[in-house]
Amino acid sequence: MHRMHDFEVNQGVVVSVRGSVVVVRFDQQLPPIYSVLRAGDQQQIVIEVLSQQDARTVRGIALTPTRGLSDLEERIANTDTGAITSIQAVYVPADDFTDPATVHTFSHLSASIVLSRKRASEGLFPAIDPLQSSSKMATPSIVGQRHYQLAQEIRRTLAKYADLKDIIAMLGLEQLSPEDRRVVGRARRLERFLTPRVFNAGRATTERAFDHRKTGVDNCASFGGAAS
Repeated sequence: MHRMHDFEVNQGVVVSVRGSVVVVRFDQQLPPIYSVLRAGDQQQIVIEVLSQQDARTVRGIALTPTRGLSDLEERIANTDTGAITSIQAVYVPADDFTDPATVHTFSHLSASIVLSRKRASEGLFPAIDPLQSSSKMATPSIVGQRHYQLAQEIRRTLAKYADLKDIIAMLGLEQLSPEDRRVVGRARRLERFLTPRVFNAGRATTERAFDHRKTGVDNCASFGGAAS
């Protein structure tokens, strides 16, 4: 058991455990300035200090990764008088979005922009994955009914295209039904248009670029979305 400081490392032992509550006693007298303990051979267990019972004994709670993340997100996102907008960079190990720490991190975020290695390899920059990315503010009451319906239609189109990519790779585009070929064409135009490069937007539409949300919605609708 260690209490970390810039200049010293003090070791102690766990003297009692009741559920997640842990009592730790140290050999040396400690100043009451520490808030976190690390335990285990690899210091993989984090214990948040709740109180200092005497000069050498502290009482704390062992934090699981999910509990620690919950506490962290609550601390950085809320104050007594309001909420704080934070922008966080989250590394997803091996691109595994089912990882428990990843799942719990994303559950605390109001919106997420997911960068994809696969899209980067396809030359789509910034390599934002529109199917993995999401926003809790993308609701009819905030963006409007037409914008919301169109966004859902675009997601369905891109998801259908993703499902068809393996078939196209094995059999070719010619083996698809006429409807599926229309979906592929619409999805490819949307992919080019949704990148913010001016020359890509110019290839997909008659306009060189757009600088207003309504213009962007109108242009996306021109590709065959359900909302018009």
